Amino acid sequence: MCKNVVDRSQGQLVDLTIIGFGNDELRRYVADRSSQLRRLHHNGILGGIQNETIQKLSSLKELRPTKTIVSKDNIEAFGRYCPLLKKLKLNEEGLMIGTRIKQNEIAIAIGENLPELTHLEL
Repeated sequence: MCKNVVDRSQGQLVDLTIIGFGNDELRRYVADRSSQLRRLHHNGILGGIQNETIQKLSSLKELRPTKTIVSKDNIEAFGRYCPLLKKLKLNEEGLMIGTRIKQNEIAIAIGENLPELTHLEL
């Protein structure tokens, strides 16, 4: 059903919330067909965000991943490929960023790679 919604938008989808389902294939599908996507909230999509997918989200202004693995490399990719990103929420229960060392790496990567953020939740 989600793929059908993406297809019906004919590339004009700007806001998408996915709760309780999805995987890497769905993320790639959305990124491939939604070049205008400005806001993405995905909850319940276990796994990591692939940098190849991030490259296709250049119009993204707001990101809220939950129950998703977020890495330092992902944050660096967001900085490189999503220059419009203003809002990042990484404070949800179930966000998987690992040990305190990895959490510190992510915080440093945010500071170094996302200078345009106006709203950050950790």
